[in-house]
Amino acid sequence: MIDIVFATCTTRTIASWEELSALCRTFAIGDWIFRGHVNGAHQLIPAIGRVGARRSLSGSVLPYDRAQAEELLRLFKLHAHPHVGLAHDVDDLQWWALGRHHGLPTPFLDWTTSFLIAAYFACKGGGMSDGNRTRAAIYAVKQPKLVDTYADAINAPEVVAYLPPHVSPRIGAQSALLTFHPRPDIPWSPEEIQKIWIPSDQAIAIKVILTRAGIHEASIQPGLDGVAQYLGWLYKREFLRQISDPQGENDAIAYTGENAAGGRGYVSLVQDGATASDRVEP
Repeated sequence: MIDIVFATCTTRTIASWEELSALCRTFAIGDWIFRGHVNGAHQLIPAIGRVGARRSLSGSVLPYDRAQAEELLRLFKLHAHPHVGLAHDVDDLQWWALGRHHGLPTPFLDWTTSFLIAAYFACKGGGMSDGNRTRAAIYAVKQPKLVDTYADAINAPEVVAYLPPHVSPRIGAQSALLTFHPRPDIPWSPEEIQKIWIPSDQAIAIKVILTRAGIHEASIQPGLDGVAQYLGWLYKREFLRQISDPQGENDAIAYTGENAAGGRGYVSLVQDGATASDRVEP
């Protein structure tokens, strides 16, 4: 996929956790919002408007159709209503947000007001995407105008922002904010944007540090799914003993080895006799 070109985009590539963490000060002031991508070549375009989101019975790609999008929402409301407590007259923007939370293709993109949570999502794949080494990226943009009705959102001349109700603990845990795209088939090109590239050989190191700082699946995805993913990653990375038996950390050795993308420089604590030869997943 060709990377989107922004007319006023400022790009930089960080070479270490120290450089990434220093950016926290840069974004401490101002109404910035952030989005992390494991593959920095992805465009800022919602799922409902992406190429291939709609196909004919023969498999050919169909273009975005607003009428079909609104029919999708109508059917979602019809089928979802018995399972949720929303009233029929709740604004459609809230219904779209509920659908987004449950995997429905929508005109929304997910953002966070936390730079480090965006960094976690960027590094979640450990420098890998679809089995290939990739550069991750964090997008930083100024928060668009806030709206709270579907009429204001769909008729807006440009992308707007929406603060979803806390239908899930994840929304609060991730400091979540959504952008609504009236034309979701057109990549978003904000007037002011910064793009921070994260090389594939730094992603694991950053993910480990963020995990040790309390930013991981269990903290940003409250519930059993997040807990299971977090513990599964600890198991894969040989960190379980540190969590269940903190004293056992004294028996571990520091190891500098190859990360998931084949680069060098991350430090993990692994048990005696372990090797890094099979470290091929994030």
